[in-house]
Order: sequence, then structure tokens, then C-alpha cells
Amino acid sequence: MADGTIEAKVGDKDQFEFIKKCLAFTNWNINAGPNCVGLPKKAAYVDTLASPGWGVWPCHQVDHPSYLDKVSVYLNDTIWLMCQNVAQDCKVTGEAIATALTQASKFWLAKLSNRPTAAAWATRKQNPKTWYIPFSMDQDNPSERKPPPDWTGLSASSMLSRLSELFAML
Repeated sequence: MADGTIEAKVGDKDQFEFIKKCLAFTNWNINAGPNCVGLPKKAAYVDTLASPGWGVWPCHQVDHPSYLDKVSVYLNDTIWLMCQNVAQDCKVTGEAIATALTQASKFWLAKLSNRPTAAAWATRKQNPKTWYIPFSMDQDNPSERKPPPDWTGLSASSMLSRLSELFAML
């Protein structure tokens, strides 16, 4: 989570500065491998040449803002407030903060991983009311979506024709 995001979510400059100082006590890196995962974008689900590894991950472009809000609330409630409470007694350590952040990272990674997105995509027409849930980063509150059409069987000329129709509607 970027400094700008933390500052916007915290809303209090003093609290934001405190969080930055807490992070400075650690060697924890938000950009380290265990803390970041490359989620597929929408094109990966329709591109037949895309890597097949997307089939267990949500889409990066689906419900990202609400997911980020939940991560922010979680960090505030489980880490930043704890740091503030123990900092008054000078009992906060960089190691404790890094451990809490590592546990938070694992918690959120578990919420994102092992989704049945490939199966949901394959059966989207049969399950129009639930197919989209695994694609949401915020699986507890996914935005309802209609199943997109299957374009895999279309030839290049019929796809261009279909795209022309769609753009004419805009």
C-alpha cells in the first residue's frame, strides 16, 4: 500500500506520520515477493493465448477499491492502533511490527488465492447469478456482472463485425 493510500485512508496527518515511523523501524518491504502478487487483468480471461495460471486468481480490475478499503480498515484495526497503544509505553518493536505485517500479508493473500475462476468462467452462462464472484478482489461484496459473450469461436472478420456493431452503439 503506497504512502498516498495510507495517508488518504488514515485522514490524520499525525497518525500518518506515526505509521511512517513505525514502518521505518522494520525491514519489511511491501514490494517484496510474499507481499505482492500479479493478478490478471480482464483480457487474460478471454485471450486464448494468455497464460493458463490465471485460473485460481481474481481479476485485478474487479472490485479493487472496495478490497483496498477493507485492507486499510484491517491494517488500521489490527496493526496501527496496536502500535499506537503500545507506543505510549515504548513497547513497540520493529520486529513485532514486521511480524504483524507479514501475518496481514498472508491473511490477504489467502483471501485472494485458490479461487475457482477458471471453472466460473467456463460455466458463466449456466450460472449467471454467481459466475462473477470468484473474479472479485472483494469476494465478500462482489459487484454483480452479466456473463460476457463467448468470442472464442468467432473468426477475425466476424469479430471485427461484432466490434463495429458495439462501437456504433456508443
